[in-house]
Amino acid sequence: MLNCIKDEVEIDDVYTGTNFARPDFQRMLEDIENGLISTVIVKDMSRFGRNYILVGQYVELVLPMYDVKVIGVMDHYDSTKENNDLFAFESVFAEMYSADISRKVTTYKRNKGLNGGVVKTRPIYGYKLAPNTTDTWIIDEKVAGIVRMVFDKFVNEEWSEYKIAKYLRENRVLTTNSLSARNREITAIRTSGHRTA
Repeated sequence: MLNCIKDEVEIDDVYTGTNFARPDFQRMLEDIENGLISTVIVKDMSRFGRNYILVGQYVELVLPMYDVKVIGVMDHYDSTKENNDLFAFESVFAEMYSADISRKVTTYKRNKGLNGGVVKTRPIYGYKLAPNTTDTWIIDEKVAGIVRMVFDKFVNEEWSEYKIAKYLRENRVLTTNSLSARNREITAIRTSGHRTA
């Protein structure tokens, strides 16, 4: 039977394993430092983290200082056993896998964008999400005229971003809730490659 002072599950689903500043991970470390945790159990060691140097430091140096045992269920890892020869290699592969996935996601988004697909989660000014979709933008008719006017002043009248922002401010043309965002919006409209028809 496991003798626990604190029996709790820490979950960092929305954070990457390469980030050791994950809130629940930090909470777990604090509980370890306070003597509330004697054993850390993870599905596999890549769930602990995907930076092999930091994982090794925690598992082999930091946690033993607090007499904390680490168990990686799928890896058959037990920090109290001597048969953990593959741990370093598996940690390196976990980090390489993470880097590989990151490259693939970046390449996918880049190719999707180059082929006209939407890669941002929030539509740029002048567009809105189409009903019942998460990645299809449609023209936001409420502000389409403003976008057309900004685009026209920049392209046809050769106005600077600053001059356009000043014009919008002086004419009380609302573009967002934040007036300080106007220059950024104008830059986004100018550089996005999208123009409302």
